[in-house]
Amino acid sequence: MIYNAKTQRGPLIIIFLILLVVLIFSITNGGSSWILYFHIPFTILVLTAIFINFGFKISNGVLKFQIRIFTLAIYNKEVNHEQIDGIKLTRVGWKKKCAVVQNQNGLNFRILAFNPEFIFNDLIEFANDYKIPISKTKEYVILEKMH
Repeated sequence: MIYNAKTQRGPLIIIFLILLVVLIFSITNGGSSWILYFHIPFTILVLTAIFINFGFKISNGVLKFQIRIFTLAIYNKEVNHEQIDGIKLTRVGWKKKCAVVQNQNGLNFRILAFNPEFIFNDLIEFANDYKIPISKTKEYVILEKMH
């Protein structure tokens, strides 16, 4: 199954608009040019961050994690079940679940705010099928009881 997540666009759009207004005022009022060397790339970086998407796929013994800007993949990670040390399930915020897939080599990846919501059940099933150790925090167990 394929799962998708997006960055929180609301705060990023507000930051982008503030940066854009400040940039326009600094250009029209003849502000110093050295600030533009910092301001323009930072504005472009925030604009790019608005369009970041995350993808996660569980298939025959393999977990695939991908970071994309629009449809351009900028990071791909494919991990075989033999390369996974464990899966740690935690709570983030008030009511959100999070899973950290701990890898033997390379970066661990964090599963948070993916849709559909039953990704955690599928991860637990994947871990049980391939005998991958799972650890659940007390807070996560409380969230499980609530749902």
